[in-house]
Amino acid sequence: MDKFLDKFADFPAKYKYLILVGIVLISVGLFYWLVYTDKKAKIDALEQELQSLQVELQKAEAFAARYDEFKEELRLVDLKLKDALKKLPEEEEIPNLLDQINESALNAGLSFSLFQPQGEQAQEFYSEVPVQISVSGGYHNFAKFADAISKMERIVTLRNMTLSPKGVTGELNISCQAVTFKQAKTPPAQ
Repeated sequence: MDKFLDKFADFPAKYKYLILVGIVLISVGLFYWLVYTDKKAKIDALEQELQSLQVELQKAEAFAARYDEFKEELRLVDLKLKDALKKLPEEEEIPNLLDQINESALNAGLSFSLFQPQGEQAQEFYSEVPVQISVSGGYHNFAKFADAISKMERIVTLRNMTLSPKGVTGELNISCQAVTFKQAKTPPAQ
């Protein structure tokens, strides 16, 4: 090793500097190739992950800021659902509802000739409960009855109305179907 150092000491200064620059360039190149590029790739990947996490954090913060608003909206939707379910009676409420329809017709001054509940007709999310009604009375009495039906808390529709004169008295024979609805017992089969 001493021989090598002695020969190196005898080199001209410009060669010594060239060798020194070569060693520095090779060291820098090896550092860049072995250490820096690997670390730079990891840093870039982590920066991209950081940016995506910051975007998710901003979305979560925006949602958290509106949490109370969403909570209030959910409460309002729940109230609307409960109100809608009031309009669709359960099974045990149907007889009471039919009594209300009967009472509305009598209060309107109509006289019954037929009040016949018909079979329940299952639909996808609800069931229809039709009642065939035949009454006689004046046109205004029937309008009063229809108005009372429209103002009921429960949903009741009048369908298939036929009006025909009843003699010369000005009274009418009115036949229609009053249909109310109730909640389906089970969800529809898929």
